[in-house]
Amino acid sequence: MTENKPEYSANVMRMFGYGIIVFFILIILFVLFKFTEDFPIFTWDINDRTPEQVLNNWKDTSSILNSLLSPILLFFSVVLLWLTWRTSRTELSLTRNIIKEQLSNQRRKDDLDILSRQSLYLNEKMNEKLKVFDLFYNSSANVELFNFLDGLYKNSNPRLLEFYKSIGFDYEAQSSKNDFSNELYLKLYQIEQSQKELIIRGTHISVCYGLNFNKCKYLNKFIGLEAYKVQNIFFDVYSAIYMENLLINQYVKSTMLLLRKIHSTESVYKKELIQEFMLIYDLEIAKRLIQFSDDIPDNFFE
Repeated sequence: MTENKPEYSANVMRMFGYGIIVFFILIILFVLFKFTEDFPIFTWDINDRTPEQVLNNWKDTSSILNSLLSPILLFFSVVLLWLTWRTSRTELSLTRNIIKEQLSNQRRKDDLDILSRQSLYLNEKMNEKLKVFDLFYNSSANVELFNFLDGLYKNSNPRLLEFYKSIGFDYEAQSSKNDFSNELYLKLYQIEQSQKELIIRGTHISVCYGLNFNKCKYLNKFIGLEAYKVQNIFFDVYSAIYMENLLINQYVKSTMLLLRKIHSTESVYKKELIQEFMLIYDLEIAKRLIQFSDDIPDNFFE
């Protein structure tokens, strides 16, 4: 109802203008009609008037008629000018509103397109299989990894030796801790995982054990459980190391920045932006990531 108010007002003013025009036309016709009844007949001999008297009567009458019609026509002209101005102003206002709406729609379309492209790109990166060790972006992560590998030196658990054999690592051939760690690193380097897998596993590990737990003790604890694969123990360790440096990961930072941008927007289509993001980006990853943000609520996607 509020949206139709400008159109309703314009229609009322249009009808009012037409009414004034019709009213003044009727007045003019009435004045002309009345004067045609009493207008002197332009002849030379009626009522024994001379031609000069007839001309004077004509001039006097036409002067009176002109005096009556001039103010009416002047006011009529003013009304027409006012109606023209009013119509122009209304049309300009409508045009401005249309342009404003078009710009708003274009901005909405652009924002949704940008969000779609960014969400799609980041989602692909987070689900892409990569060499796990390539995801350790700083020296502290590599130090943590080698401390774990060094701690495995001289550990001859049968299940661990069987795992070494499965990845082609010759445990017996290593003569020193340094050789052991470097050679094992090279064998483990071929293992690939997605960042999604590391985040899902890492958040679970962090809830249960924190992030700064002793990785070698963790391995010794679970390697005795036959149902728990040795490979999964290594994945747990990788995930914990990855999570320690989660917020410096460029794709994680970009995802968090995108979520903050959506959350802080005041546009009327904010819900559309959230829905667009939910359609494209892996929600399981996003929900885990917002747990590490103080300015994005946990119910952001609800």
